[in-house]
Amino acid sequence: MILLKDGFVVDGYGKEEKMDVLVNEDIIAEVAPLINLSEAGKVKVLDCEGKVILPGLIDFHVHFRDPSPKEVESIDQGIERAIYGGFTGCLMMPNTEPPIDTPEMVHFVREKAASIPGFDFQPAAAITQGREGERIVEMGLLKEAGVKVLTDDGNYVQSAWVMKMALRYASAFDLILMQHPEEKSLSADGQVNEGLISASLGLRELPKAAEEIAILRDLTLVQYYPARIHFTHISTAGAVQLLNKAKSSGLKVTADVTPHHLLLTEKELVRFDPNFKMKPPLRTEEDIKAVQSGLINEVIDLVATDHAPHALEDKETEFEKAAFGVAGLDTALSLIYQEFVFPRKLSWTDLVRAMSLKPASLLGYIRGIKPGFPASITIFDPEKEWVYRKEKSEWAYNSPFLGWRLKGKVFGVIANGRLLCWEEKLLG
Repeated sequence: MILLKDGFVVDGYGKEEKMDVLVNEDIIAEVAPLINLSEAGKVKVLDCEGKVILPGLIDFHVHFRDPSPKEVESIDQGIERAIYGGFTGCLMMPNTEPPIDTPEMVHFVREKAASIPGFDFQPAAAITQGREGERIVEMGLLKEAGVKVLTDDGNYVQSAWVMKMALRYASAFDLILMQHPEEKSLSADGQVNEGLISASLGLRELPKAAEEIAILRDLTLVQYYPARIHFTHISTAGAVQLLNKAKSSGLKVTADVTPHHLLLTEKELVRFDPNFKMKPPLRTEEDIKAVQSGLINEVIDLVATDHAPHALEDKETEFEKAAFGVAGLDTALSLIYQEFVFPRKLSWTDLVRAMSLKPASLLGYIRGIKPGFPASITIFDPEKEWVYRKEKSEWAYNSPFLGWRLKGKVFGVIANGRLLCWEEKLLG
């Protein structure tokens, strides 16, 4: 048994107060102002004075480069990094080499993730075979293999007919379709947001319209072929408006936003630093305000990192040749706390909704600090100040937040009753 003493508990359902939490095997056994146990010798007591005890975080969008011909970040390294960032589960994207588009590939990556027991690892499978946008996958077999989300992430399903068929089958098997909204005939070889910055830097444009037209098409299809659809890494004010209208009309739609799209604008690009190159690209101040408002008002359902590690040679090169994507697992919780919870734009319960309860519900997991719930818990030190630097040679640090001074840091993680991190250190 594990006893968390004197922590500030955010149960996820509105209660926020100082409590003790008792973990018995993989279940939360008791939550109370004071827990005293007679069999103290059998209990591992962990002092949480000054710490915040949260339902275990889940990242709904990560990339682990495994399998891949490049040795960038394996599944077990990615999971360890997720734990270090406070996550107790994640949804891995299928754009590996080869892609995850068959039950055999699903089983393959699950077996690799099994080296770290307790962590709730969920692989997404592709919507179309080979992520090529032409023929949909065998959804029934993938459902039997335990898949809950399908996505060609990185590739928007361009064909409306293919997407129509995908929606019909996904509805039959109760699967979520996640779309990376980008109309390729508009985005083409775009590098950065279309506007004054792209013009002044001489970089090819990736317009907002590419995102918004893609969302509008799929929202139109869902009206005729109802299924659960999720739009990932929302970045424009127009996209937020479309989502708000769709939700108001009762469509089964959810969406996520990344920390970098919540906090950074295209003005960062004047450095020509490839760590600020991602898809969708950084947008304008108006867009940031809109997506922040969307998160606060629950038009955008959750925060996901879109963690995308890259080898040095793929990032430390000319901007136009550099790979899209940034690493995000290490900093997400600290950034959302510092920029939203600490200044009281969001409550702790709001943070838990966006980073734990909502992604958990989409993946079929249970989260919350309540008796009888799975013992997946994130312990956070809100007073710890630290600078984000390169610390581990085996991790990729292609992050726009390198050098940032951050307030608040993950202190410990319990995943399904297993203590995986304590005092900011990963346990073996």
